[in-house]
Amino acid sequence: MLKGDGWRARHDTVKLCIDHILSANDMDVTTEVRDLFSSALSTAQQQAFNTATSGRRRQGIIPDFFIGAPGGVRHLYELKTINLCRSHYSDATRSPTSVRADKIPSEYVKHAQTLDQKILGTAVGVVGPVEAKLRSYGAVRPLVVGPFNDTSPGVEALLSSAAEYGSIKFWRLMGASDPASARGYLAWKNRRHLGFASWRAQARLILDRVPQLSSGYSAAAGRRTAQRNIFFRRDPASARFDFEQSRARHGGSTFTSAG
Repeated sequence: MLKGDGWRARHDTVKLCIDHILSANDMDVTTEVRDLFSSALSTAQQQAFNTATSGRRRQGIIPDFFIGAPGGVRHLYELKTINLCRSHYSDATRSPTSVRADKIPSEYVKHAQTLDQKILGTAVGVVGPVEAKLRSYGAVRPLVVGPFNDTSPGVEALLSSAAEYGSIKFWRLMGASDPASARGYLAWKNRRHLGFASWRAQARLILDRVPQLSSGYSAAAGRRTAQRNIFFRRDPASARFDFEQSRARHGGSTFTSAG
C-alpha cells in the first residue's frame, strides 16, 4: 500500500466543496457532526465510553453531514470517495458509486451496534442507546463520488435540492425572471463547482502517488525519518533535557522566531 494521506485529503476536499455549495444555496448544513450521540447516554455510559476510547474514536460516530431545508427536518449524510480498483469497478452491470452507496446505511447501523455491544454492554439483538439515537434520524443518506467524477444518485438529488432552495431565496438578487430560471442556472453551477473540486482532488492524489513509484522513494523516506529523529530526538526525556539546557545557556529566555 502506498504511503501518504492522499485518500483522506481527496475525501475532505470533496466534503468541504459540498459544504460550500449547500451553505451558498441557503441550506442548513453541519459538517463533521460531533457529539451527536452523547445526549443518548447516561452519565455512567458516557464514563464507560470515555474510558474505553480516546481522541476521535471517543466521538463514536461522526457523520459527514447533517443537512436539511432552513427550519425543516434534517437528515444524516455520509460521504465516501471510491477509487479505481477491482473491488469497485469489476461489475459492468451497475454503477460502482450506486453499489457503494447501497452499503452505507447498513454499515452505520452495524457500527452503532458494535459500539453498544462492545463498550456499553448491550446484549446482541437488543437496540442500545447509540443505535436508537441513530435510528431516530432515519436511514443515513449516502453520497459517493468516484475517480471519474461519477456520483451516486444521492449526490445529484442533494445538488438539485440545493438549487431548489437557492433559487427561491436568490432569484431576484440574481436578476432572473422567476425561481425556475434561477434553478436551472444554480443546478448547473452546483454540478460544475463539485465537478472541478473532484477532478482537482483526484489529480492531486495521482500526482502525490507518482514519486512513490520510484525505487528510491522508500530509501529517501527512510533518510528523512532518520534525520528527523536525530534532530528532535525520539526520546521525549532527551528532547526536554536538550531544551532545558539550551534555555539555561540563554539565561532562561524563551525562544522566538527570527525575522
